[in-house]
Amino acid sequence: MREDLFSDEEREQLTDAITRARNARHDGDLAEMRAAEAWLEEVVASVTPRVSFSELRGIFEMWVTALAVAMAFRAYFYQPVRIPTNSMYPTLYGITSVDDSRTWSDDIAFKIPKWLLTGSWHREIRATSAGVLEPVPDNTPGIRGKPGYTTLRAGGVLYYVPSDVFVARNNQLVIQPGRQPVPLYSRVVPNQRIWSGRVTIGDFVFVNRWIWNFRRPQRGEVMVFSTSGIPNLQQGTHYIKRMCGLPNETLEIRPPDLFINGEAVTKPFMIDLLASRGRLGPWAPPYAGFQLTHTMLAGDSIKLGPDQYFALGDNSLNSFDSRYWGPVPEKNLLGPGSVVYWPFINPRWGKIP
Repeated sequence: MREDLFSDEEREQLTDAITRARNARHDGDLAEMRAAEAWLEEVVASVTPRVSFSELRGIFEMWVTALAVAMAFRAYFYQPVRIPTNSMYPTLYGITSVDDSRTWSDDIAFKIPKWLLTGSWHREIRATSAGVLEPVPDNTPGIRGKPGYTTLRAGGVLYYVPSDVFVARNNQLVIQPGRQPVPLYSRVVPNQRIWSGRVTIGDFVFVNRWIWNFRRPQRGEVMVFSTSGIPNLQQGTHYIKRMCGLPNETLEIRPPDLFINGEAVTKPFMIDLLASRGRLGPWAPPYAGFQLTHTMLAGDSIKLGPDQYFALGDNSLNSFDSRYWGPVPEKNLLGPGSVVYWPFINPRWGKIP
């Protein structure tokens, strides 16, 4: 590597040392081999500049290389994405919770291993100031919400409670039946428990970044796309939905079925399963079918452009999708969700249907 920097004398000396070492190995004389090895090491050290902190430099180079490989893998092959909400339930889970008391498995010695395997941990939210507990709308200026959580405020302090603790009725947020948080709009005092339970983090999936370079996106695939440039969506993040409408198609929803160009869609299998409402058998997941919204009424149809895709959540009753904010441009597509890779103890672990 440094041969062009050697003087004629250094080059000749190194060549002689290498030749002697090769000859000693060929002759099999152990004493001569050790002597040739010592001389070769001495010559190499004399023509190679000393490097300070060589071990640390080696470790640094190893990590830089590993990081570069990981970033290239992420950018061009498989990108990890977390599912924060339950818009794809029960195909994929977002942040979910259950009212539960603390157990021995939540002690510090077991908490981290348990979380690494199951993605769940026990949380207890207590008030730090007195005030009336009220929900904070996501669009409140100066307040950034957390996906999968509902923002509450009391006495000027913000608290984040898993969203599945609540349900919206008549445009009002109320507590889900069977849940045990402090009632909304009630007064809390310092150290009062607002909510406690077990929280399970959303599924982590790998997005296939390369497959759509070799074939067109297909109906029924779980699509991951960028929200950049799509009105009424949080910018600079990614959404995951089911690809239900393809370019140049006319789409209509007649609950519980999806119609494309006037015909009910029964293929691929996942589209038929979503619309089945259990008619395929008792084993079928509890999908609600394709549903209308206040922005997409009965009889409404949507004509997609040559580079537009229609994205719908599997949890049709609780999914903020293309029914509200319109089609996804082709340039925003990232790739199909391929596998759930974490948490490890997870019935959905593996290939995404």
